[in-house]
Amino acid sequence: MLEIRPVTLNIIEWNEILNIRNLTSHGFGNTEQIDIDTHLNFMKDYYHDYVVAEMKGEIVGFGGVVKDDIRVAVHPDYQKLGIGKSIINYLSTRYPKAFAKVKIDNEASLKLFESCGFKKKWYVLEKTND
Repeated sequence: MLEIRPVTLNIIEWNEILNIRNLTSHGFGNTEQIDIDTHLNFMKDYYHDYVVAEMKGEIVGFGGVVKDDIRVAVHPDYQKLGIGKSIINYLSTRYPKAFAKVKIDNEASLKLFESCGFKKKWYVLEKTND
């Protein structure tokens, strides 16, 4: 059974979030691995805006809202089970003005957010040095 609950002031829990984030870093705007000190400093400021998804006491995903931007990740072993959708729906209720920034080539995230009722509204174009 899936439980979604607020993140607590628990360093072990924060480490699990970091592990999932780094396993799924390819889907984030910043695709680099995040070190523990950077993560802990971030969580000190924003943990109250994050939730975890647990199955049988194991953290299998997380989500949060920072400056109205929804961030969500599910451990690769638990993807395609509806966990991401449950996290997004939970956060959307708690933060009704929240939006999602999704990389245009991240088709899985685009489909996920669209399945939760989000619509494409903006495209941001950046000049690259490729």
